[in-house]
Amino acid sequence: MFKSIFKTTTLALSFVAISHAQAHGNLELKTSYQDIPGVRNIEAGQYQAGIHKLQTLLGNTRMRELTAPAHTNLCVAYIALGQLSNASTYCDQAIEQHNNKRDQSIAYNNRAVLHYVQSKTELSLQDMQRATELNPANSLAERNLARLSAADSGTQILSSLN
Repeated sequence: MFKSIFKTTTLALSFVAISHAQAHGNLELKTSYQDIPGVRNIEAGQYQAGIHKLQTLLGNTRMRELTAPAHTNLCVAYIALGQLSNASTYCDQAIEQHNNKRDQSIAYNNRAVLHYVQSKTELSLQDMQRATELNPANSLAERNLARLSAADSGTQILSSLN
């Protein structure tokens, strides 16, 4: 399972890296911890198949313990596909629906990556800080926050020179 999560993160990061090649390091996305229909497809880079399974799941249940991780995974898939409007909807829903700090931290991390891809650096920093506050053990969010802070410092230095 860990191996496939790492693979997904790497695949999803390829999109972020392409979009922001000038960044100081790549930001990482994370699928849900729950093994629900579609998550393994997304982790394998089969985004359309994963989206289809997750949409079917959402159409068949209202159980928060299934819908919240489905929204997290749809957020990741749509960011990877570059469909940022759809990603925004699902990232916001994931944050609203998760009721434990570990999962909320992942949802905030993913939305921070979305904001970064949209060139909304301040919102990205705010969400990433929230992710680390919710779960200080979230090393992925810690790495992303360090990368964002370094990128933001470089931007501030460049703008002060103009």
